[in-house]
Amino acid sequence: MRARRAVTLCVASALCAGAWSCNAVLGINDPEHAVDAGTLSDASIEETAAQPDGPLADTATEDTAVTDDHPDVQPETPPEAQVESGDETDAQPCGEPGQPCCNGTCGVGACCLDECVDTATDPANCGGCGTKCEIGCASSACVKALQVGLGDEHSCVTLSDKTVRCWGRGIDGELGNGAGQDQAKPQVVVETGTTALGNAVRVQGGFLSTCVQISAGSLRCFGSNSKGQLGDGLGVARKTADGGPTLTGVTEMSVGSQHVCAIASGSAWCWGYNNYRQVSPNAVSTVATPEMVALTGNVTKAACGYQHSCAARDDGTVWCWGWNSQGQLGNNSNADSPTPVQAQQCTPAGPLTGVQRIAAGARHTCAVKADKTVWCWGDGGYGQVGDGKKELHSCAVQTAGLNTAEQIAAGNNHTCAVLSNNALYCWGYNAEGEVGNGTKIDVLLPAQVLDNVVAVDLGDGHSCAARVDGSVDCWGINERGQLGDGTKTQSVTPKKVIW
Repeated sequence: MRARRAVTLCVASALCAGAWSCNAVLGINDPEHAVDAGTLSDASIEETAAQPDGPLADTATEDTAVTDDHPDVQPETPPEAQVESGDETDAQPCGEPGQPCCNGTCGVGACCLDECVDTATDPANCGGCGTKCEIGCASSACVKALQVGLGDEHSCVTLSDKTVRCWGRGIDGELGNGAGQDQAKPQVVVETGTTALGNAVRVQGGFLSTCVQISAGSLRCFGSNSKGQLGDGLGVARKTADGGPTLTGVTEMSVGSQHVCAIASGSAWCWGYNNYRQVSPNAVSTVATPEMVALTGNVTKAACGYQHSCAARDDGTVWCWGWNSQGQLGNNSNADSPTPVQAQQCTPAGPLTGVQRIAAGARHTCAVKADKTVWCWGDGGYGQVGDGKKELHSCAVQTAGLNTAEQIAAGNNHTCAVLSNNALYCWGYNAEGEVGNGTKIDVLLPAQVLDNVVAVDLGDGHSCAARVDGSVDCWGINERGQLGDGTKTQSVTPKKVIW
């Protein structure tokens, strides 16, 4: 009966008004109404229309309003306008990240341009609408690069969210992402599967391996293990950061070409390749687990070069051992030493003292004293000592023009220092553009490359620096993607790492 009266109302409106669509009232999209309406004959419609005193007359004069004479007839509501009480299936969800705002508010995060965003993790709206982050967003703050650690042909950084990213050469697993392939953009270092390694405070790269220092004082090492450089005693390569030496209480560490030294409980411990006794005085080619160095006193810093090692004690002295063909041990000699010997300075002659930081390159070594001056020794054939000459020095000489140094880094044959005003100066071998001054000419004196730098490290033929804003710049050779800009194109000036 409902369907018949709906048709009657619609016909009346069509005949008298001619402007109201019958579709909604007939319920064309409503199967129930469609079937009932289809049972009406033309005769019944004509019969109804012919009765001036019938429903048609009432409907025409009342504009389809329901009269008291027909209380059972109710106006039909178009289906698309019907919302049953308590049914939210047709309501658009709102208030959660990725959904529209609910009247300008969100249950989580903030309402940005009428959309809810999670300001704790969204890199486009980190901590607030429109605050963009280059690397990522964590805990409502932009993720920043805090420290850089370079290997021969790969680069790594520790981030403010305590994770590590690496890029460049990855064939031996030195990127720690499980892939075993070169990567021209940063990759997340993982423990297992896709679980990122966390609680990282420092990363260092070697020839074909990488080590990460964890906040709890342990180490995770990955990559090649052919010389025992992972320190786990297994001699098997790792592609993820799921293991390392059993050494605990680590406060400092340095990765050389194929050996590693770390400071734990005031002592120096080393492992890996031992062809020049850079790890142990014992006549063995490799040391697969950490061995304590016979050095008395409280050791605070370590630096590993190509095939030599150095340590600084809390009394400001420096001690080195291993290969010494270019005077890199700094003891006024070029004879190798299987045990630590004390580094000397040339002028005034005597023990090198007051040292707070040290760095070792392939065949040269550098230090920063408490007075912020820089001193270097060893191979100076490319100007990497920074005294304006291309000469070998078997004792420490002062690098020219640097009196406010805070950090020091040594690469294969070049050197860089970060000053107290965050300016970066570099010098030495520059055939690959690793000095970063826009040329490929060796630089014999420190030259400013960047400002706003908080950390620097050097590889075989490339360099990288972390900036105050949390970004990273790299320059030099790029055959394995070690500059991190998505290409393998060499650059003689700093280029931004692309995240």
